Amino acid sequence: LINLGAKGVEPGRLSRLNSREATTVCLDSHLHAKEFLEYARPFQALLTPVDLNDVVRKTLQLFQHDLPDTIQLEVSLQDNVPLVQGDAQQLRQVLLNLVINAKHAMGSKGLLQIRTQVLEADAQNNEAAGAKVQLCVQDSGTGIPAHVREKIFIPFFTTKEKGTGLGLSVCQRIIRHHRGRINLHSSADEGTTFVVELPIQT
Repeated sequence: LINLGAKGVEPGRLSRLNSREATTVCLDSHLHAKEFLEYARPFQALLTPVDLNDVVRKTLQLFQHDLPDTIQLEVSLQDNVPLVQGDAQQLRQVLLNLVINAKHAMGSKGLLQIRTQVLEADAQNNEAAGAKVQLCVQDSGTGIPAHVREKIFIPFFTTKEKGTGLGLSVCQRIIRHHRGRINLHSSADEGTTFVVELPIQT
């Protein structure tokens, strides 16, 4: 059961919410519960060959109807991306967290972009061509201040009144256990982009 009170929904109000608002309340509450569970228990994952594009498509089915009409969604998936070794359910959780964060950052309107692409060779760090698949989630919000960026992956750190402070730390934990990495780029002019890099299946 989902505790709607955790999101500040007073008794009886759920019946007055429209379907989009009710979906948002339930989805956010469900994620908060999963964040606590994921943080508290030892990491467990079923690593199998995963198509990251398929992860994006299935996650879209969960949240696309939750976006207001004033937020434009652009999805660009590179064709035939290599498979990664991963847990599809956990990767969907990462993407869903990043999308909800992007939605909160933009408020009532903006542009949300989701992209996948093969990371090209980097001669400076001797990575082979196509060694990683990259997933980017970009919003057109006001950006994240530098002093917040420094702490954003620290467990229980949050700038949200009702946030758990675990969403991004859980995302980082999941990606690290997938032998990948997650970074962010943010500015007041361009919003915030979270970049997930995962090694291809070998």
